Amino acid sequence: MQNFRYDYIVATYSLHHLTDDQKKDFFLELRNHLKENGKIIIGDVAFETRKDLEQCKLKAGDTWDNDEIYFVVEELRKDFPGLSFTKMSGCAGVLILE
Repeated sequence: MQNFRYDYIVATYSLHHLTDDQKKDFFLELRNHLKENGKIIIGDVAFETRKDLEQCKLKAGDTWDNDEIYFVVEELRKDFPGLSFTKMSGCAGVLILE
């Protein structure tokens, strides 16, 4: 089986069903499929800090989906220090892993 390499791997609103450990493992696997200087780009419900997530959760009240596991960038940076994040709204953003 061929091992394809990509310049970009893009996912939107599809990874918040993975646990944090599954996200880490998935990112590590995806990196194996990038060309040199390739990027993984993820648009999803995401927060810079756990505090930001908790504030959004309080604001959302009963509409918060407790079955989903949203991205907390500061926690992911422990394993992926080069991870960048651009906040797009109060509850979403774009993560880029090179």
